[in-house]
Amino acid sequence: MSGLFEKKAGRDERREARAAKERREEKKTKITAIIIAAVLVVLFAGALFINSGYIRRTFAVITVGGIGFTAVEYDYFYYTTVSDYRETIDSMGFADSGMLPSSDRPHSSQIFDPDTGETWADYFNTMTVNRISAVVTAYNAAMEYGYVMPDERREFLEESITEFRAQAEMSGFPSMESFFRAFYNTPLNERSLRNVMEYIYVSNSFREHIIDSFTYSAEELAEEYFENRDTYDVFTFRYFQVSTEEIDILDFESIGEYEAARENLFPDAVARAEEIASEIRAVEIDDREEAYISAARSLDEEMFEEDDSTLMEAAGGQMVAHYDEWIVEDERTYGDVGVFPVEPDGVIVLFYIDRDDNSYYLPEMRQILIMRDEEDYDFYDEWDDFDIFDEADESMTEAELRERAESVLALFVEGGATEQLLIDMMDEHSDDWSEGGLYTEIQKGTMVPEIDGWLFDPDRQVGDYELIFTEAFGYHLVFLSGFGEMYRDMIAGNLLRERDYELWSESLGTATSVRHRAFFLTSSS
Repeated sequence: MSGLFEKKAGRDERREARAAKERREEKKTKITAIIIAAVLVVLFAGALFINSGYIRRTFAVITVGGIGFTAVEYDYFYYTTVSDYRETIDSMGFADSGMLPSSDRPHSSQIFDPDTGETWADYFNTMTVNRISAVVTAYNAAMEYGYVMPDERREFLEESITEFRAQAEMSGFPSMESFFRAFYNTPLNERSLRNVMEYIYVSNSFREHIIDSFTYSAEELAEEYFENRDTYDVFTFRYFQVSTEEIDILDFESIGEYEAARENLFPDAVARAEEIASEIRAVEIDDREEAYISAARSLDEEMFEEDDSTLMEAAGGQMVAHYDEWIVEDERTYGDVGVFPVEPDGVIVLFYIDRDDNSYYLPEMRQILIMRDEEDYDFYDEWDDFDIFDEADESMTEAELRERAESVLALFVEGGATEQLLIDMMDEHSDDWSEGGLYTEIQKGTMVPEIDGWLFDPDRQVGDYELIFTEAFGYHLVFLSGFGEMYRDMIAGNLLRERDYELWSESLGTATSVRHRAFFLTSSS
């Protein structure tokens, strides 16, 4: 009996042991599941926290030159970088050339460089870091210099923030943060925006201060301009082309045969151009320009019907390579004729007139503008939302317009014809959209021809005024208020400042950047 009992007892103990083991395993499994669930909850909460507006506005994700920037502040730089890039590509006419990423997919999912695998996000992030580095470098230099941003620039900063606030309100958003979240996919609030713009405005203002601090003597300006005069002097000349005889490409079995035929005809164009040039050179110098005009007209009477049809003006740096070296030669004089083959299209025949060394003082003027009928401004149809023509009288006839202009002139003359009187008359009588009707640093050729001719009359003096009619706008009561610096000195000064600024900028070095958060990339990446 005892043996049987012992065996039974042994079986019960083993059964109990297995049950206990199973209970322990079940308990262990439950504990593991609870731990895993807890970890998942923590991770999920952490993910939500990391992506929350609070942490993106609070913790620095990149430190540059000792200055930390949060994720939303980095986003601001990122979106600004992308926007500037898009504008640049658009302005170059390359919007549809594949040089822009698609706007309907994250930048991180689009390849920028197939050879390296670099994405558009990589590319823009690199540009963004460089932009931040430039801002911080100048900002730190400004702080070390003891620079204080002028009140005027401080006002601009506040106006920019006010504009963002107004945009948010007009768009129906309760806060700037919700506005930026909707339009830029980042919870940027006013505090973060102000912080970013503080660095940007101080940096830009300090750079401008440094540029303005560079001064040069008259001798330095003259030397700099002379060294670059072939690029910046303005040349006046006449231009026409003796073209290679036109042939129909359809008459040939291949492109090669067509091009060969054109090459065979090209010597005829050269010979004809040389003959025309020789005939012009044979004419007395006083009649040579008229002979050139007649020669052009004989080639194409319709194209060169007007005497000025062949007349051109350009700075040396804008010249075509075919004749750029010839036209800048020191021995060049009025009446010189040059022949320049452009194979296989034809031959350029040039008539040299003059070289302007930009030694004129930049005029400053004010104007009261009495605009023509608004309906006459068809060439501004694409500016429907622009309000510069709001003051134009839609019902005024040409006679009524002239009567109004002459009445304004009479008031001006009766009041003493002073600059201050012109300013005082602006609000009531002028349709001009510039501040005080003032135009400064006016270069030749930048105003409408009628005003340009009046301003640059050699006899023009400060205090002169005139009522001038232009087909483009209407009547202008213009007043010469003064002269600025000589244009050639401005060109030379800008060149010297650019060079000295680059040296100064290089001396600062570049602020180093450090990534130290996993969520460094912008939400658009």
